[in-house]
Amino acid sequence: MDAHKKTILLVKDNYTTMAVQSALLEIMGYDVIHASTGSDGINWADIEVNAFGILMIEIGRSVFKSLEILHKLRQSEKHHIIKAIAVTNEVDEVKEDELLAKGFDVVMEKSLTPDSIITHVPC
Repeated sequence: MDAHKKTILLVKDNYTTMAVQSALLEIMGYDVIHASTGSDGINWADIEVNAFGILMIEIGRSVFKSLEILHKLRQSEKHHIIKAIAVTNEVDEVKEDELLAKGFDVVMEKSLTPDSIITHVPC
């Protein structure tokens, strides 16, 4: 498996949550690249080439910025995103269907657990 397939671009604006989720992902064998803002996520899309294969982005108040990052990465010839994961406070059927229709592959609740990572994140 290519190394970038096990690398996650984690876009989160809360440092504490990012640190906890990064630690959990790293324990499970993933390399994590951090972006603390949507702009940082877009900069990764512009600068790096195939640095990551998984996008995990928090869907907060700015759904537009999250979608902008996702679409920029999907359209870029520099990247091959294997899976785009939306992380949100609460998942209901309507919100999940909406995010899946907009291009995300998976919608997960913010409280990541080893079981939810094993179920939703490619290894």
